[in-house]
Amino acid sequence: MNSWKIVGNIATAFGVAFAVFAALTGVLNYEAISIQYGTNVPAGYVTVSILLNMLPFLLFAVLSFTVALVTIRAEKALIKIEETNEEQATETKPEAL
Repeated sequence: MNSWKIVGNIATAFGVAFAVFAALTGVLNYEAISIQYGTNVPAGYVTVSILLNMLPFLLFAVLSFTVALVTIRAEKALIKIEETNEEQATETKPEAL
């Protein structure tokens, strides 16, 4: 049960880190394009260039958040299974006379 929580926390931290890296990549890419080309750059080129450079970070962020969500649900399911097993064990336990 504790390992699910650790995996969920690590996946959440990685998701946040990848989201920050994606934002940083977008900003730095925009600044690099504006320095390199000046003001005569087509907007479509800027958008496509920035999105292509941000895409790997965004995909890993989504993947990390998905893993975090799955581990949270798995932990809740495991707790529920343990509770039902404990209830069944107390119901089937013979009473002492």
